[in-house]
Amino acid sequence: LLGPFGPRTPQGPARVYVGTKHWHPSIGEAIAAMHEDGVRRAVAIVAAPHYSLRSVAEYKEKVEAALKALPEPIEMVWVESYEAHPGLIAAYARRLEEAIWRLRDPKRAAYVFTAHSIPVSAVERGDPYPRQVERTAELIAKRLSLPRFSVAYQSAGRTPEPWLGPDINEQLRALKEEGYEEVVVQAVGFPADHLEVFFDLDLEAQATANEVGLRLLRARSLNADLDYIHVLKDLVEAAWLR
Repeated sequence: LLGPFGPRTPQGPARVYVGTKHWHPSIGEAIAAMHEDGVRRAVAIVAAPHYSLRSVAEYKEKVEAALKALPEPIEMVWVESYEAHPGLIAAYARRLEEAIWRLRDPKRAAYVFTAHSIPVSAVERGDPYPRQVERTAELIAKRLSLPRFSVAYQSAGRTPEPWLGPDINEQLRALKEEGYEEVVVQAVGFPADHLEVFFDLDLEAQATANEVGLRLLRARSLNADLDYIHVLKDLVEAAWLR
């Protein structure tokens, strides 16, 4: 986004600021830098494609708290979700197709789309998250004419309250019991590789697959590939014109 393919406004190339919830630069640091640079209007986008009370909403709260601490306001325009953006679906489909070419028998394989789990209590309060995740999965499956697919969740918190399932490891065991020998997993809730992708899928889920006798392949992530950058660029530019 910082390069020549980044978003543009009618005034020229957009400046890009990064703020994180659990690392540096923090959201507060990013907002402070924006104010210091004279920014008075901005577009905010969370990398996660799906809105949730436990993800995007929490980022919004932190941004709003940082904005209140400023001596002058910054107008913030939000991209709250983009689960059905055609470019996103196409990018995910391309990477899933790469994995399909590695299968021994694609027509007899299972396909599982994963996203970060959230507490069931959030869903009961009307969180649109699971439906948005399912929408992404449906559109990718339709684009590739997959014979069958399912949605599973990963990275559930270690708390007493129930979290949204099925868990990816439970799903893998169930697929083996149904007679599948191969499965492709795609983490549609995580555009970029990070610890929860590497540990939960490449290590833990792969261990489960090995245990039950499944061949598991993971479609590669979008990361900073140009097709995904174009998606973010399109979203930011459209939001700027609202």
